[in-house]
Amino acid sequence: MNDDAAGAAMVLTTERLILRPIGPGDRAAWIEADLENAGHWAPWAPALPPDLSPDERFERALERTHAGLARGDSYRFAAFERSAGGEASPRIAGFCSLNNVVRGVFLNADLGYMIARRHEGRGLAYELCARVLDYAFGPEPTGLGLHRVQANVIPGNERSLRLAARLGMRREGLGVAMLKIAGRWQDHVMNAILAEEWHARRPRPR
Repeated sequence: MNDDAAGAAMVLTTERLILRPIGPGDRAAWIEADLENAGHWAPWAPALPPDLSPDERFERALERTHAGLARGDSYRFAAFERSAGGEASPRIAGFCSLNNVVRGVFLNADLGYMIARRHEGRGLAYELCARVLDYAFGPEPTGLGLHRVQANVIPGNERSLRLAARLGMRREGLGVAMLKIAGRWQDHVMNAILAEEWHARRPRPR
């Protein structure tokens, strides 16, 4: 299966959201979300070269999305609000990704997530991440069949720490100077959950 076909097959839904990898037709929606939330997301995201234009940032995100799909080591979803009729809104509400997917005897991935400022406080971050965890821990071929997912969170990011706890993740320690975020090496609280723990707390998706 090529990466475009794989992306088309990876449409996940929740009560209020439609999740899928971005495609070329999402340029305007992606740029709108990026510009609207630049200051909101900047403290928690890797710094990009300052001379990149919005179009160049989109092209970079598009290439990373589909290269990761082709390799099978990264699954990046954009979240669109779902109308009462089941249609996707043209605006992006947030993003959720499973990065650094390793199979073999590890079966592990890193969970990342961002919600647009205008959608905070509505429970969409939990809904988005929970559906992606369903996908991560679901059996192949409809899921990834992973054993463990972890989320590494900057200690000052209280919203993300609360979300990790709500998802049932336990705190496993502190990674000192673990990731270069916002231009500097920062400590991260390591949170994780196993497949059997997730299945015990959440019914399988319909």
